[in-house]
Amino acid sequence: MKHPHLAPGVLLSAAALLSAFAPAPALAESTYLRGHQDVTFREYSSLPPETQVNNPPSCGLDYTYFDLTRITAVRDLEHEDCFTVLKVVNPDRPAQPEYVLAVDRGGHGLDLAREAYTKLGGDDSGLLTAQWEPVDDSFGAHIWRKPRPSDDEPGNTRP
Repeated sequence: MKHPHLAPGVLLSAAALLSAFAPAPALAESTYLRGHQDVTFREYSSLPPETQVNNPPSCGLDYTYFDLTRITAVRDLEHEDCFTVLKVVNPDRPAQPEYVLAVDRGGHGLDLAREAYTKLGGDDSGLLTAQWEPVDDSFGAHIWRKPRPSDDEPGNTRP
């Protein structure tokens, strides 16, 4: 097939022609913001008050901003994906989702707050099969204990 903007005699395959006019891909989200695998838990609620203030998770805001029963670490979380709300379900009980806020990097897929992990059916074995995906921020409004800082607030490190 001849392309109208190429020199005469230059041919393009159908695949090359289609890809030349394909829409640009959307901005990629972290590959770990969706998944289906075993997840683990962390005892965020038992963090001492001084740790909650002086040792913030990787997203930069200290733990006092969050309901510690509804947060998670995400394996290989990218900074631009901080504060993404995730819907997490136990495939055996899909009608009972938990909504958690991604605030830290780490875990085995996800490292859920123990309370969210338990509500999904997890036990002390430390592994629960779950699936998760990003959802609209409105599902996580109840997770914020303090107002979310604005983008122009001095010292703000959130994306």
